[in-house]
Amino acid sequence: MGEQPYRWTPQGVGAALALPDGYRRASVESARGEWAIGMVPGGTRSGAVQMLPVRWNLATGAVNLLPFPGANGVAGNGELLVSDGAPLVVAPDGTSRRLPGHPDVRATEAGTYTAEGISDDGLTVAGAVYEKRAYRPLVWRCTR
Repeated sequence: MGEQPYRWTPQGVGAALALPDGYRRASVESARGEWAIGMVPGGTRSGAVQMLPVRWNLATGAVNLLPFPGANGVAGNGELLVSDGAPLVVAPDGTSRRLPGHPDVRATEAGTYTAEGISDDGLTVAGAVYEKRAYRPLVWRCTR
Protein backbone atom coordinates (compact mmCIF):
# COMPACT_ATOMS: atom_id res chain seq x y z
CA MET A 1 0.00 0.00 0.00
CA GLY A 2 2.07 3.04 1.15
CA GLU A 3 2.08 5.33 -1.88
CA GLN A 4 0.09 2.94 -4.09
CA PRO A 5 -3.65 3.75 -4.40
CA TYR A 6 -5.80 0.96 -3.05
CA ARG A 7 -9.46 -0.02 -3.08
CA TRP A 8 -11.41 -2.19 -0.67
CA THR A 9 -14.59 -4.11 -1.44
CA PRO A 10 -17.46 -4.31 1.09
CA GLN A 11 -16.23 -7.87 1.76
CA GLY A 12 -12.85 -6.52 2.91
CA VAL A 13 -10.87 -7.62 -0.13
CA GLY A 14 -8.23 -5.10 -1.19
CA ALA A 15 -6.56 -4.49 -4.53
CA ALA A 16 -4.03 -1.98 -5.80
CA LEU A 17 -5.18 0.54 -8.38
CA ALA A 18 -3.21 1.31 -11.51
CA LEU A 19 -1.05 4.40 -11.68
CA PRO A 20 -1.07 6.74 -14.67
CA ASP A 21 1.93 6.16 -16.97
CA GLY A 22 5.00 7.93 -15.66
CA TYR A 23 3.77 8.36 -12.06
CA ARG A 24 4.99 6.39 -9.04
CA ARG A 25 2.31 7.26 -6.50
CA ALA A 26 -1.25 8.52 -6.14
CA SER A 27 -3.98 8.95 -3.57
CA VAL A 28 -7.70 8.23 -3.76
CA GLU A 29 -9.92 10.98 -2.38
CA SER A 30 -13.44 9.84 -3.21
CA ALA A 31 -15.25 6.84 -4.68
CA ARG A 32 -18.81 6.20 -5.81
CA GLY A 33 -20.13 3.09 -7.54
CA GLU A 34 -17.55 1.92 -10.07
CA TRP A 35 -15.60 5.21 -10.05
CA ALA A 36 -12.94 6.87 -7.93
CA ILE A 37 -11.05 10.15 -8.09
CA GLY A 38 -7.77 11.22 -6.57
CA MET A 39 -4.51 13.01 -7.17
CA VAL A 40 -0.96 12.37 -8.39
CA PRO A 41 1.98 14.68 -7.70
CA GLY A 42 3.03 16.60 -10.79
CA GLY A 43 5.76 19.16 -11.32
CA THR A 44 6.94 21.81 -8.90
CA ARG A 45 5.97 25.47 -9.21
CA SER A 46 7.40 28.13 -6.86
CA GLY A 47 8.65 25.36 -4.59
CA ALA A 48 5.23 23.68 -4.25
CA VAL A 49 4.24 20.35 -5.78
CA GLN A 50 1.33 20.75 -8.20
CA MET A 51 -1.23 18.01 -7.65
CA LEU A 52 -2.98 16.62 -10.74
CA PRO A 53 -6.44 14.99 -10.64
CA VAL A 54 -7.08 11.43 -11.85
CA ARG A 55 -10.17 9.24 -12.31
CA TRP A 56 -10.29 5.45 -12.00
CA ASN A 57 -12.89 3.17 -13.54
CA LEU A 58 -12.98 0.50 -10.84
CA ALA A 59 -14.79 -1.98 -13.11
CA THR A 60 -12.14 -1.92 -15.85
CA GLY A 61 -9.09 -0.77 -13.90
CA ALA A 62 -8.51 2.15 -16.30
CA VAL A 63 -6.96 5.34 -14.90
CA ASN A 64 -6.88 8.74 -16.61
CA LEU A 65 -5.25 12.07 -15.84
CA LEU A 66 -7.86 14.81 -15.97
CA PRO A 67 -7.45 18.11 -17.84
CA PHE A 68 -8.79 20.17 -14.92
CA PRO A 69 -7.15 21.77 -11.89
CA GLY A 70 -9.12 19.45 -9.62
CA ALA A 71 -12.28 17.41 -9.15
CA ASN A 72 -14.62 18.04 -6.22
CA GLY A 73 -16.63 14.85 -6.53
CA VAL A 74 -17.59 11.86 -8.61
CA ALA A 75 -21.10 10.53 -9.22
CA GLY A 76 -21.98 6.85 -9.26
CA ASN A 77 -22.33 7.09 -13.05
CA GLY A 78 -18.75 8.41 -13.38
CA GLU A 79 -19.58 12.06 -13.94
CA LEU A 80 -17.06 14.46 -12.40
CA LEU A 81 -17.82 17.64 -10.53
CA VAL A 82 -15.29 20.36 -11.38
CA SER A 83 -15.57 23.65 -9.53
CA ASP A 84 -13.55 26.51 -10.98
CA GLY A 85 -15.81 29.49 -10.29
CA ALA A 86 -18.41 28.24 -12.78
CA PRO A 87 -19.10 24.58 -11.88
CA LEU A 88 -18.85 21.97 -14.60
CA VAL A 89 -20.10 18.35 -14.79
CA VAL A 90 -18.00 16.10 -17.05
CA ALA A 91 -19.20 12.67 -18.25
CA PRO A 92 -16.83 9.69 -18.62
CA ASP A 93 -16.89 10.19 -22.42
CA GLY A 94 -15.58 13.76 -22.01
CA THR A 95 -18.80 15.61 -22.79
CA SER A 96 -19.57 18.35 -20.30
CA ARG A 97 -22.23 20.74 -19.13
CA ARG A 98 -21.60 24.01 -17.33
CA LEU A 99 -24.03 24.64 -14.47
CA PRO A 100 -25.96 27.88 -14.93
CA GLY A 101 -25.53 30.83 -12.64
CA HIS A 102 -28.34 32.28 -10.56
CA PRO A 103 -30.16 34.93 -12.63
CA ASP A 104 -29.97 37.53 -9.85
CA VAL A 105 -26.21 37.19 -9.31
CA ARG A 106 -23.54 38.78 -11.49
CA ALA A 107 -20.52 36.50 -11.47
CA THR A 108 -17.70 39.01 -11.32
CA GLU A 109 -14.82 36.84 -10.12
CA ALA A 110 -13.65 33.26 -9.87
CA GLY A 111 -15.13 31.63 -6.80
CA THR A 112 -18.54 33.27 -7.20
CA TYR A 113 -20.00 29.75 -7.45
CA THR A 114 -18.72 26.66 -5.68
CA ALA A 115 -19.90 23.08 -6.11
CA GLU A 116 -19.02 20.50 -3.49
CA GLY A 117 -21.34 17.51 -3.89
CA ILE A 118 -22.96 15.52 -6.70
CA SER A 119 -25.68 12.85 -6.58
CA ASP A 120 -25.15 9.27 -7.80
CA ASP A 121 -27.03 10.00 -11.05
CA GLY A 122 -25.17 13.29 -11.61
CA LEU A 123 -28.39 15.31 -11.77
CA THR A 124 -28.25 17.10 -8.41
CA VAL A 125 -25.32 19.27 -7.39
CA ALA A 126 -24.93 21.04 -4.06
CA GLY A 127 -22.84 24.15 -3.67
CA ALA A 128 -22.99 27.83 -2.87
CA VAL A 129 -23.02 31.26 -4.44
CA TYR A 130 -20.94 34.12 -3.05
CA GLU A 131 -22.85 37.39 -3.03
CA LYS A 132 -22.98 40.41 -0.75
CA ARG A 133 -19.83 39.18 1.05
CA ALA A 134 -21.41 35.88 2.15
CA TYR A 135 -21.89 32.36 0.79
CA ARG A 136 -25.48 31.24 0.26
CA PRO A 137 -26.43 27.56 -0.26
CA LEU A 138 -27.40 26.62 -3.80
CA VAL A 139 -28.68 23.39 -5.36
CA TRP A 140 -28.71 22.68 -9.07
CA ARG A 141 -31.30 20.16 -10.29
CA CYS A 142 -30.44 19.09 -13.82
CA THR A 143 -32.27 17.12 -16.49
CA ARG A 144 -30.92 15.12 -19.39
